Amino acid sequence: MKKLLLTLVCAALAASSFSQTLLIESEDFQFPCDWSTTVQSKRKVLSSGTSKSSPTAVFAVKKAGSYNVWTSVMDFPKDRPGTRTCKIAVDGKTLPVVAGKHGQDGFMWELVGKVDLDAGEHLLTIVKMADYCRNDAVLLTMDDKLDPNAGEFPRNKFKQKLRAVECTYRDEFPRQKPLKEISSPKKFSVQNADIKMIFTEKRDENGQTAYERSAEILGKDGKWVALPPFSDECYFMLYANKIKLSDSTYFPSWRGGQLAKAQIQVNGKSVE
Repeated sequence: MKKLLLTLVCAALAASSFSQTLLIESEDFQFPCDWSTTVQSKRKVLSSGTSKSSPTAVFAVKKAGSYNVWTSVMDFPKDRPGTRTCKIAVDGKTLPVVAGKHGQDGFMWELVGKVDLDAGEHLLTIVKMADYCRNDAVLLTMDDKLDPNAGEFPRNKFKQKLRAVECTYRDEFPRQKPLKEISSPKKFSVQNADIKMIFTEKRDENGQTAYERSAEILGKDGKWVALPPFSDECYFMLYANKIKLSDSTYFPSWRGGQLAKAQIQVNGKSVE
């Protein structure tokens, strides 16, 4: 009987430890911004490149309390060590320790701070401090004795599946006003055996030449059938008055452009 009771107590303590410890993979962030998912040391990670954005996710804790925050970041001791760094922010509060200066070859967990959390949802952000940061994961735990660098860390047991939150997007892209019809317009098209995309010459509000898209599909009778206009199509375009392609890094990028901003609700508060 005593042995059974001891077993039940140990099981309860283990379950409590799991509920108070959670691991969030960086590649699972709902809003990675323009960071890219790459493979480093046989694991998927987020790589910042030269981005100025901050990947963001919403996570939940079941128990209120004080949580140690760890993060796993890559360092290169033989090639400009400690120069590919980041910080972690929770609910908009940036923790003090800069991660990525551990001096070990590859990834290593670093304790970056401590936060007091209520039960419920919270905002998690990776704040880039230097270019080419590689962030592997973030760990939050109430267990002060837990050291994820000690021995074989069972990360899969603590991994939390993030809930996708609803969001709205706000942007400052210029809006295209309806184009004006002209007589005898030029038309260009591309097609395959089933669908045809047509570009028809028109005029914009300033009298400049513009082209409007339309589409047709091939019907069963062998005749082309016009599809509804693209007025409700979800269509996004990178825009900038002065935009410059940068191909000096492994991943080409464009500088000077604008990004649409996502707005979400976390615990009744609007966050952008």
